[in-house]
Amino acid sequence: MTIDENRMKNSSTSLTAPSPAAPRTLASGLRHSAFLILHSSFFLLLAACSSLKQTSDENDASVIYALPPAAGFTSPLASSQTPACPALEFRGSSLQLDETHQRTLAEFRAAAEKSPSVRYLIVGYTPPDLTEDHARSLSQRRALGVRQHLIEAGLDPARFQCIGLGNDFASSQPARHVVLIFRQS
Repeated sequence: MTIDENRMKNSSTSLTAPSPAAPRTLASGLRHSAFLILHSSFFLLLAACSSLKQTSDENDASVIYALPPAAGFTSPLASSQTPACPALEFRGSSLQLDETHQRTLAEFRAAAEKSPSVRYLIVGYTPPDLTEDHARSLSQRRALGVRQHLIEAGLDPARFQCIGLGNDFASSQPARHVVLIFRQS
């Protein structure tokens, strides 16, 4: 082999494709850079949020946190309303509808079937001795359970809106484990 042939052979081996490890190194470097940028952005956002002024005092009992009513429904907080049936009392953290609830809802269903255009707001309440998150979740789940029972009994789901106020409501509202159904006009 001549010197030129030897150089050609050596140069052809250097022109071969890079090893599979090279692209992985580049890809892992890019992933690492993206990871650092994402985490840096997260910490900057967290720092910015921590400097925001709180707009209300969480311990202020006069503040009522509630979502606005859906179209066609009136919030029980906006006006005094009369329940469409007796209150459904629950024990402790129970979600189950007992025989008394089922009898009350059967009577309600019979009356509701006579007025198919009337809509109802199902509102859950809990006493103030529960934590705010637990109270809201429990009251919402109870209201949804009542709604589900009425739907399974054959009433149109579009006629009902549910809200769980928990223990975050006006002093004129019931402060106990109860679900009320309000007739909407």
